[in-house]
Amino acid sequence: MGTSRSARMGPVDLERRRMLAAELFEQGVKQAEIGRLLGVSRQAVGQWHAAWVAGGADALVGHVGGAAAYLTLEQEEAVLAELKRGAQAFGWEDQWWTLARIARVSIPWNRAESWSWICRHG
Repeated sequence: MGTSRSARMGPVDLERRRMLAAELFEQGVKQAEIGRLLGVSRQAVGQWHAAWVAGGADALVGHVGGAAAYLTLEQEEAVLAELKRGAQAFGWEDQWWTLARIARVSIPWNRAESWSWICRHG
C-alpha cells in the first residue's frame, strides 16, 4: 500500500491545488472534471466547492478538511532537530532510525503515526 499523493505534498502545494480548484469553479468546470484534473476525490472537490461557495477562494486558504495537525510547526521542527542528531546521540549503537525509535525519542506515536509523519517530511 503506497502513500497518497496528498500525503507527499507540502502545505504550499496543497493550497496551490485548492486555489487552482477555485479558478476552475469560477470558470464553471464540473466538480468531477476538477477531481480528475487535480487527482483528488469527488468528495474532496465537493468539500472545497462548499467552502468556496460559502466564502470564495479565501475560504480555501490554509487548512481545509482532514484531521487537524498532530504537532504544531514548532514541535515538528523540534522533532526534526532531534532526528538530525542521529540515533547514536540517543544511545543506540547504529545511526538507523526505526519507527519504534522515533516514537521513543519524540512524541509517543504508534508506528502508523510515525510512518505517516516520516512520509510527509522525507
